[in-house]
Amino acid sequence: STSTSTSTPQAGPISDTANEKNEAEEEKKEAAKPKLERNRSRVSSISGEWVYLTAEDEQRVQKYFEKDQTFSLLDLQRLFAAVKENGGSLNRAEFAIVYVTYSREANVELAGSVFDLFDANHDNAFQFEEFVQCLSVMTKATSEERAKYCFDLYDREKKGYLTRDDLILMLSKMPVDMILHDHQMIHHSRSLPPLGSLPELSEEEETEEAEVAAEIEQKRLSMLAEEEEVKQSLVEKYRSFRKPASDPDKASTPFQPRSTREVNQEKNRDRAAEVVDQIFEEMEHKSSQTITKEEFLEKVGSSATLSAFFPF
Repeated sequence: STSTSTSTPQAGPISDTANEKNEAEEEKKEAAKPKLERNRSRVSSISGEWVYLTAEDEQRVQKYFEKDQTFSLLDLQRLFAAVKENGGSLNRAEFAIVYVTYSREANVELAGSVFDLFDANHDNAFQFEEFVQCLSVMTKATSEERAKYCFDLYDREKKGYLTRDDLILMLSKMPVDMILHDHQMIHHSRSLPPLGSLPELSEEEETEEAEVAAEIEQKRLSMLAEEEEVKQSLVEKYRSFRKPASDPDKASTPFQPRSTREVNQEKNRDRAAEVVDQIFEEMEHKSSQTITKEEFLEKVGSSATLSAFFPF
């Protein structure tokens, strides 16, 4: 009799091969998803330094990317790393370096106002999300989008329109003539990153102008603090020397000469008023006291004077 033997195929190698194929397919699908690589724990920030990101950091970056894809995921990682290596936020002086180096205007006086505009929680520190939003306007926004942010910067009370006094108040705090001169001298010669590019913030690329900007902002804050101290000191001194008069009709207030600062403030306001008049005339609102947001966006390109105070 002839016996026929049938051999049972061994499942091991075939099963292993199938598993390998499945794993390869999963890896391809995972790689195709627009999210952070699981194994990425170290990122080169825009300052050129390598920074480690935790799982929490990655989730925060991923969350922002899902909401706003203006920047690529890799760019957001690098921006987050830059903020993280700076202690988790940027103060006013540090932001002034970024602003003056990469803004399309070399106007350090506007850096503080731009900071206030994007400091959503008003804590005097730029968190990652605030920094990215500001940087996206500076490097990727269209002319119309930048004009809207410019209007919001001057419309501090969110009224939906600007008055002459609104602009005078803002411009009176700036060295108007210096800004106009600098705008004419360097606007067409300044080397700027192309619109849409992500700035590099390596130390060797930080301009001397940016370092000066940070110093100016720091001095400005110190001067404000000193001015407040002087005010308090004068008030206390006045109260201590003032004696109650027996006859109210004969009571007099000691003469206090105007300080140099007060005189300069008045001069600055007068000069700012002249510039605002010119801006309104160029925007065809010579006889008007206000300009709406719609009118501003329509006429903003017609004022060469206003462009010197354009923040982006």
